[in-house]
Amino acid sequence: MIGERLRDLSVATQDGGRVRLGGNQRDATILLLPHDDCDPCGELVTSTQDRADDIRWWGARIVTAQPDQRLREVFDLGPDTAAAGIVDRYGTVWRVDTADRDDHDPLPDAGEIEEWAKFLGTQCPECGVPDQPDTGQWPVL
Repeated sequence: MIGERLRDLSVATQDGGRVRLGGNQRDATILLLPHDDCDPCGELVTSTQDRADDIRWWGARIVTAQPDQRLREVFDLGPDTAAAGIVDRYGTVWRVDTADRDDHDPLPDAGEIEEWAKFLGTQCPECGVPDQPDTGQWPVL
């Protein structure tokens, strides 16, 4: 999954809207797929939303959704797995972290998520800055 392009799909967000994921988006996507009724997941969503202005400044959007069967298949998630994904504006998946309900340590914190938005916001294929994951030119966070 890392380094692969995300196929175009539409997902339902927690606020009742729909968002298109995939390639050729205006912004990178921070995709949060939290557990239902879970305090650590709720804290991650809230702390990430608290940084929304800074994350948007770097050219990324935050999408919080409940994973349906399609998302579970795309990201290879189990039935009770939460996830945080980083997808660039071209639809390339840079990072996917997953967590079971009993162990949320593998999920990034809001600071790491903002750093990813900053990293993807400074990519410039025209000037030689790497625009693909794991190129060896910059460490992948």
